[in-house]
Amino acid sequence: MSIRFVVVVMLALIFSSRLHATTPLEASLSDLACGADHVFVGQVVGVDMINAKAQPVKDRSERTGPGLSNTIRLEVEVLEVIESTSLQPPKQVKIPLDSLMHYSLGQISDVYAQPSGSRLVFLQGENYAPIIAGRFFWGLDARDEALALRKSCKSQNAPAKVVFEQLKSLVGTWRTSDPKNSTVVEVKLIANGSTLVETWTMSPTRQSMTVYTLDGNRLLATHYCPQGNAPRLVFSKTDASGAHHFEFLDGANLQDPKGSHEHAFWIRSDTSGTITRNETYIANGAKYDPEKDVGSTETFARVK
Repeated sequence: MSIRFVVVVMLALIFSSRLHATTPLEASLSDLACGADHVFVGQVVGVDMINAKAQPVKDRSERTGPGLSNTIRLEVEVLEVIESTSLQPPKQVKIPLDSLMHYSLGQISDVYAQPSGSRLVFLQGENYAPIIAGRFFWGLDARDEALALRKSCKSQNAPAKVVFEQLKSLVGTWRTSDPKNSTVVEVKLIANGSTLVETWTMSPTRQSMTVYTLDGNRLLATHYCPQGNAPRLVFSKTDASGAHHFEFLDGANLQDPKGSHEHAFWIRSDTSGTITRNETYIANGAKYDPEKDVGSTETFARVK
């Protein structure tokens, strides 16, 4: 096996005479970079073990391996979110080692008795799992190469269903970071999880609502405005910054030439835990010019 910084534990463990291990699976940087939903910079800050019932195991002599039901997990602190399909990535994740490898809790704990150095972390899915068993680390010096691989092997545009699942993570209460207003946004799921509702309260007498629903391969957002109109927007793309863009499709009550309507918006999760939203309103009947009609941007922090 080539000596590469991809193994879930230090290579010293893999080659140590103390470990009578099954041969670990191979993984290339391309495998990890292209298969990951989440790319972090992280460091190992702890180790634990659980049994088949997810109960903690404290005996340092307990092992993993074929026929055994234990799992050793590395507690990884997320130092930086490089890319993620989650709008609210965690600050710490517990990543399982390959359960077929013959490790003991004591051996792994000793290796990580002190926080490890920083490295790239590649994970997939809502549970932040390894793409290939036991393989999720790579050296920080491969950062640029990994990002180039991701760009070449994946389209930037996420399918509508994936974006909808990401937006669901916003459920809760958000407050504007602008000290000049007091806008609060309540986000909740209804209709058995099939519809996401944003209720915007700008003042006690002024509210609006945006409702997200899937329509086949499309993600629609219907905005119910205090002006009395209801434009429908459709998800169009995810840009390089991770912002999800919605563009005007059609709408109701847009006849008033003196009125305006929401014609485009984008929403992005920030690494600081906030979300940023940009909304563009144009006059009813006006021609939309994306170069000039850039809209206004506002940042929101989670309240609960």
